[in-house]
Amino acid sequence: LELGEDVVVAASPFGRALSLSGGMLSQVEWDKASQRPKMVKTDAPIGYGASGGGIFSLATGRLLAIVEGYRTAKVDFEVQEENYSFDVPMPGETFAAPSAKVRHFLQSKGFGRLLARNPATEGGLAHAAGR
Repeated sequence: LELGEDVVVAASPFGRALSLSGGMLSQVEWDKASQRPKMVKTDAPIGYGASGGGIFSLATGRLLAIVEGYRTAKVDFEVQEENYSFDVPMPGETFAAPSAKVRHFLQSKGFGRLLARNPATEGGLAHAAGR
């Protein structure tokens, strides 16, 4: 993970159509003891319901992190003496769990089997058929 690395965030807010946005890694926080990244931020804008989406390297296509959440700003306004407000995601405040942290968590909780690659499914149908 490198600061300034170009990324794409792919998510499916509320299980709906695919949402894509681009940006860069704006912060990487490292765990001094394990030497693994423990948190990343991106400036890629995401919408509500996009938590759980993936942050991918634009250069390699590798999954770098999984969106955990984002910070919002509350906007208040008045229309004909009625008060309204809404929350707006703040640019650069999308927090994510690095894929190394997710892998470590799964392994430490006994779910390492979810990370195992299945040779029968790699390479598509031709590989599975023995061709």
